[in-house]
Formats: sequence, C-alpha cells, structure tokens
Amino acid sequence: SSAGLTGLESRIFSELVKNPGLSRTELANVLGVKLDTVKEYIKKLKRRKLLKRKGKTSAGHWEIIGKGGGA
Repeated sequence: SSAGLTGLESRIFSELVKNPGLSRTELANVLGVKLDTVKEYIKKLKRRKLLKRKGKTSAGHWEIIGKGGGA
C-alpha cells in the first residue's frame, strides 16, 4: 500500500529510504524538482509522521518512522 502518498511524495520517501543521508538540495537534484518543492513535500511527510530529521544540517540524516509503501 502507498499509505495514500502522491506520486512525488512516494518518490521522495523512497529516495530517503534508499539514501537517508541525502540533503534536501541533493534530493531536489536527484528528482529534478525545485528545492522549494522538496521542502514543502518533506514538511508534509513529517506532518504525517513518516519521516523525521536526526542530527544537524549536513551531518544529519533522515529517519523513516512510518511505512510509505513502495520501498
């Protein structure tokens, strides 16, 4: 199940499952979308309790706390 994720939410989520060390800028580059778009979608994923950021800035990583499906 995709847990009701949209196409882009699902792509962002699965990229972060594969590579939790990605920054938002790197994620935007990988997916070919604007940084602001990535920021907005990450905010949505955090609100839905699927994702949280551990650590500070570049030394941090994403922690997957929910099941987004497709990963």
